[in-house]
Amino acid sequence: MIKFFGLIPRKPGMPVQHFHDHWRHPHGTLALPTDTFRGYVQSHQFPHAALGADSSVFEGFAEIWFDDLTDAAGFATHPQYVNYVKVDEPNFVDLPRLKWLNTEQDVVVSEPDGGHLGHHGDTIWSHLTAHTSIKLLQFLAVPDPLTRQEFSDCAIAAGAVRAVRCNGISAEASQEPAFVVVRELWWPTLSHFEIAFEAHPEALAQLLARPGGTETALVTAERFL
Repeated sequence: MIKFFGLIPRKPGMPVQHFHDHWRHPHGTLALPTDTFRGYVQSHQFPHAALGADSSVFEGFAEIWFDDLTDAAGFATHPQYVNYVKVDEPNFVDLPRLKWLNTEQDVVVSEPDGGHLGHHGDTIWSHLTAHTSIKLLQFLAVPDPLTRQEFSDCAIAAGAVRAVRCNGISAEASQEPAFVVVRELWWPTLSHFEIAFEAHPEALAQLLARPGGTETALVTAERFL
């Protein structure tokens, strides 16, 4: 399957809360009936001292699953998008700064097995059934300097219940993806994130020691589908 990411900049002059609420509804409501969607998640950035000035300039991050590249590429001409979603974008998005990419996912830390977690509730948590979760998102413009094993070790040290790396791919030969790699790490709640990084600050430091041109955000991920 193909995971599409849209990096959404807020329309100039629009209050932050209005942006996030408008994206949830009516925009998310308008996008949801698209029949080629296999999954739809809105990730809303929020400020946090752990990231400080490293936070992304993008306010929101859309995540959409498609069966294949044909469906992903066809989203731009899908009637639901053309007639409803696209028409609404200028109401809250700074369109000239919008970025997007298609990716293929590599699951590095799968659903938690309880080996590094202290509560049974954590071991049965799933990103597929959780309506909301906390995620650290990183969009790298160059290949990841961390090996797969280093990224896995870092995610486990940080108490993440899931971690993946998504590799950017092109729908057309002439089109380069906006970023090379996307890192995603999940925690069930903000408290889980804060407790983990208070105990292992070196894990966050290693994740944030990334190349220039990287967008990093701490977000509340809200699952629509």
